[in-house]
Amino acid sequence: MPNEIKKRGRREQKKRKREGEDPSEDVSNKLIRLQENAENNNYEQVRADADDNFMPLADARYPDGTDPGTGFTFFGLLSEEEQQYFKHADDLLELNEFESVEDRNLFLNNVYRETDGKELKLACSQSCSRFIERLILLSTAEQTKYFFQKLSGQFLHLVQHRFASHCCETLFLRVAPLVTLELSAGKDNRREPDGGTHTRTYTAEDLVLSCLREFDGNYGFLLTDRFATHALRVLLTLLSGLPLATITAHSIKNAGSKAVFGLAELMDTSSESFAIAERGVPESFKTNLKLIISETIRPLSTTEIRALATHPTGNPVLQLLVELQAAKPSKFHTSDDSSVLLKLFPGDISEEDNGGLSFIKGIVFDPVGSRLLEAIVLNCPGKMFKMLIRDFFRERMGSLAKSDTATFVINRVLTRLNKSDLEEAISAIAPHLPVILLRSHSDVIKTLIERAVARGADLQQIVLSLKEHHFTDHGEGLLKLLKWKANPESGSRRSQPDATRKDTDQVHGSLLAQAMLSASTSLSELIQEGLLSLSQATILSFARNAATSRLLQAAFKLPSASVEFRRKLLNNFFDHIKSLASESSGSHVVDALWTGTRGLQHSRVRIAKELAAEEEELRMTRSGRAVWRNWNMDLYKVKRGDWIAKCKAEDLLFSHGGTTAEKDGAEKPMSGIELARAKYAASRGQKGGKGSV
Repeated sequence: MPNEIKKRGRREQKKRKREGEDPSEDVSNKLIRLQENAENNNYEQVRADADDNFMPLADARYPDGTDPGTGFTFFGLLSEEEQQYFKHADDLLELNEFESVEDRNLFLNNVYRETDGKELKLACSQSCSRFIERLILLSTAEQTKYFFQKLSGQFLHLVQHRFASHCCETLFLRVAPLVTLELSAGKDNRREPDGGTHTRTYTAEDLVLSCLREFDGNYGFLLTDRFATHALRVLLTLLSGLPLATITAHSIKNAGSKAVFGLAELMDTSSESFAIAERGVPESFKTNLKLIISETIRPLSTTEIRALATHPTGNPVLQLLVELQAAKPSKFHTSDDSSVLLKLFPGDISEEDNGGLSFIKGIVFDPVGSRLLEAIVLNCPGKMFKMLIRDFFRERMGSLAKSDTATFVINRVLTRLNKSDLEEAISAIAPHLPVILLRSHSDVIKTLIERAVARGADLQQIVLSLKEHHFTDHGEGLLKLLKWKANPESGSRRSQPDATRKDTDQVHGSLLAQAMLSASTSLSELIQEGLLSLSQATILSFARNAATSRLLQAAFKLPSASVEFRRKLLNNFFDHIKSLASESSGSHVVDALWTGTRGLQHSRVRIAKELAAEEEELRMTRSGRAVWRNWNMDLYKVKRGDWIAKCKAEDLLFSHGGTTAEKDGAEKPMSGIELARAKYAASRGQKGGKGSV
């Protein structure tokens, strides 16, 4: 009789054992059995019962809960009732349907009483760690500092935990504005937390410094830890006092941007100002930041720090350190041994013994290393940047712009070039323009055009290359530039059925077309002629697409656009105003038609008639109501003469430069008589008076 076929291995044995267990045994009973075995010191049975879905319980032989084999601390598990309570509390906080702020604060105080003694369990819980993040964001200053105290002493373990590390990031972000507020107040707010009980809290500065003492001597391995590196970058930004959003664009954008802008709302300040404004920090933070950078960078050799350039977690920290030291070089490194740039490039990169040239060649095509090179290009001193251009980028500008990875580095290089270097870059990139556009690297061309306009460089080579290879047929050239795809089921070109899906190629193509439209006359004419060459169905499809509708808006708002161009483009929209005004993308195009009809009073009145005829349907949609308001349709219906007078007054303000201004694309200052005429026309519009169309 043949033997039974069996699979060997410990995992298969565990699987067969699990399959033989009683299926009626639920999770709570299994937890109870595991805890009973642990209390009876039956360690072998605990390890045998715990499968891959359960964390091993704290061993009684290790009173501090730390297993010497792993180095991690186990803080215990929440009971089923506790998990249900905190899940319900999380739902209530997410709905945020409290009648008043006082009711929400009272609820938060009750939640904090329930979390007393369970903070570490909650932070390490897969199901409740997100609740802790939300709770931290909604907490008051005293509650935040109280929670910070509860985690003190365990931060070194928490930042390395998969779930608790996110809680630490949010806590550091929440403390950042508190440090600034306490510093500006100039007093020590040592008082009881809201809710009345528990231990007293200290200043945010004291709490952050106590956290730093836990990390002393451990920054080396935290630099490359999978989870700790995120919290470390937030902590370094907190200590530096630099803007949270701008200095951490590559560091915490994905992990902490929602927390950053959530904090801005809680601190009664706009998200933009909170993210961009520089924060004041105490001198102790700057001193500790110097020590941290010195402890992290000084022990590393040039070979070791270059190896970190391609490390998935070490690379973002190097980017942040480069940004920090470039922002305030005299404050964040004390010697050449603690400078990241001087460690990476100890001498002239062209020297063979230095190895700098081969290092750049290695990371410029690396998906991870190229990000560090971007940070270096943006933040290195002018002398080093000129050395990089001279020894590496100048000869390779065109070929690097074609690379899927190096193109991002070239994009950063172009932003720092002067006029002469920029013209050399145009000469190097122009022959490769067809390949660059074919590979959808339009961002490089967009940056090149924008910087050339800003520096006053000649764009004639770009214009000739586009005319020769891309815009032989103006309509087809524009469609290829926008990556516009035809619908095989119909003869007209239409957007893809899934309009909500973000098409990155179309977005970048639209941005490039807008840059060309606002650049030199020759480039602008390519886009204008391309728009006029398209059929009405294609133009209407453009207006309904989120990416290409921006191009139409820019075309109508272009100061240098001639009356003839605007009149021809306007003809595509008549009898379709109502359908466009009811859509999210098309409504913005209809709004732009108000500016596009300057000097075309008859066309403006015709559009207003279409809107007035569909008033009821327009008021049923949010987009339609916005169009109705932006076109001043209430004034049109009640006092049409005032509406016409207002239109004429605005046209007079726009046309003060006459035909010359339209050709040059620049607004000239109004003369005294023109200012008087504009004021008189505006005053007539305010006084009222009925008129007819």
